Amino acid sequence: MVSSVVLDHVGYANAIKQVPICECGQQPGVDDRFCTDCGRRLRCEKCSASFSPGSTICARCNAERPTDGELYMYKFDGDFRIANKPLRISPRLGNHIGARVWDAGIVLAKYFEQYVQSMMAAAGKRQLVGMELGCGTGIAGLGFALMGQRVILSDMQVAQEEPVASIELNASDIKTAGGSAEFSILDWSSLRDRNDFGHFDVAFGADVIWYSALVPKLVQALLWVNSGAGASKILIAGKHRRNESVFHEFEMQAKAAGLNILKRELSTQSLGDAGNENVFFYHLAGSAP
Repeated sequence: MVSSVVLDHVGYANAIKQVPICECGQQPGVDDRFCTDCGRRLRCEKCSASFSPGSTICARCNAERPTDGELYMYKFDGDFRIANKPLRISPRLGNHIGARVWDAGIVLAKYFEQYVQSMMAAAGKRQLVGMELGCGTGIAGLGFALMGQRVILSDMQVAQEEPVASIELNASDIKTAGGSAEFSILDWSSLRDRNDFGHFDVAFGADVIWYSALVPKLVQALLWVNSGAGASKILIAGKHRRNESVFHEFEMQAKAAGLNILKRELSTQSLGDAGNENVFFYHLAGSAP
C-alpha cells in the first residue's frame, strides 16, 4: 500500500519537538514540506534556515527535519514501477515546490496503470492523448506514457528542468511501451492559445489543489482545457493535509464556473492496496465525447 513513512515512537517524539515553522508563522504538520497556508518552503525552527532539497538535516545547525514519506518512500532510480517498467525521476531536484514527488502523483500513476485499458475501451481508441497540468516532476504523466499513451507534461517555465530530465530518463521504456511524452510550458496566469493543442482524451493533475490563492487559476486552467478541441475527461488527485478548506474552495469555485464534478472518491476505493487513504480523486466532466 502506498502510504507515508511512519516514524517510530522515539523518532516521532523528537520530530514533534523539531517541527519547523513557515516564514508566514504557520506551524505545519509533520508530513508537510511546504506551508499549506501560504505555500512557502518550511524552515528550521531552531535556526530559521531553509531546508535543502531532499534533506532531513538542516545544513546550518544539523537539526532534524521529520521525513514526510512523499519524498523518501522511493528513490525513483528503478524501485518504482509501472506495468513492470521502472519509472525514474531525475535526481536534479530544484528548489521549488514542483520539484518534489508527492503522494498524489504516485497514486495517480498507479491509477493509470490499473485503468488505462478500460479508458481506451470506453473511448474506442488504441491510444489516448493526455495532458498533465502542473506536472512538477511529471510522475503521473510519465506513468501514463509508460502505459503506451501520448502525454504532454505542462508546467511553468521555472519548473521545466525536472520533467524534461525525467522524460529523457524514461524515453527508452516509454518508446518500448509505444507511448510518447513531451513537455510544454503552460502558465495558468497567462494561458496559451488553446488551438495550439488538440483534443485531450484525459486532462489530469496531481496535488494541484493545496494553496487557496491558486484555486482560481486552476479553475481557469480547467476551463481552458475544456475549451477549443476540449477534453473527454478530467481527473484530479488530491491529498488531505489538514487542508480540507482548500478543497471546499475548489469545489465551490469549480461549480460556480460551470465545471461539473461528477464524483469524489478515495483512491483506496478504486485502487485497493495501491491507493493511499489520504489521497482521493475528483472526476470532472469533459466538454467533448
